Amino acid sequence: MQLALCWLKKVGFMRSALTALILVALAAPALAQERQWSIDNSDKQAFLVFGVPETADVGLSFWCDVGAKSMSMFVPVSGATAKPGQHPKVSAMVAGRTFSFKSEVEKDQASGLVNVEVQFDQNAAFYKAVMASDTIAVTVKLEKKSYPLGDADFAALNRACKGEDTN
Repeated sequence: MQLALCWLKKVGFMRSALTALILVALAAPALAQERQWSIDNSDKQAFLVFGVPETADVGLSFWCDVGAKSMSMFVPVSGATAKPGQHPKVSAMVAGRTFSFKSEVEKDQASGLVNVEVQFDQNAAFYKAVMASDTIAVTVKLEKKSYPLGDADFAALNRACKGEDTN
């Protein structure tokens, strides 16, 4: 009987160890796919996106129409937080200051994700604070998300928004 119990304990340990190894192996690709800042532009628009490259996983993005003085910030939210057509209040905490915005809610037809868009002038105090800060915390209703800004290339976005080369 004791031999059987000892054998069951070993099998249980081996199963646990095997399960742990499988979980680590499955998690490895996900860990390698971290969000990062990237810039993309065309003749008409420029985008600075914090997301996983070549996926729909986008955490925060800034974009402009080339030559325009205004800019937009997109933040994904859950469908429970906001619905297309709504205009929830959005607040952004940057460098200890809180900025409030009116917003538009859109549903991306390709991904099905719900995004909140706020617009601001490129010379606004908000955007100047964003460019100088390491983090931003965005709140839509009760949903709050924080994003790093340290690696965001706002200088390249600014050049692209003016129609200049981003390199």
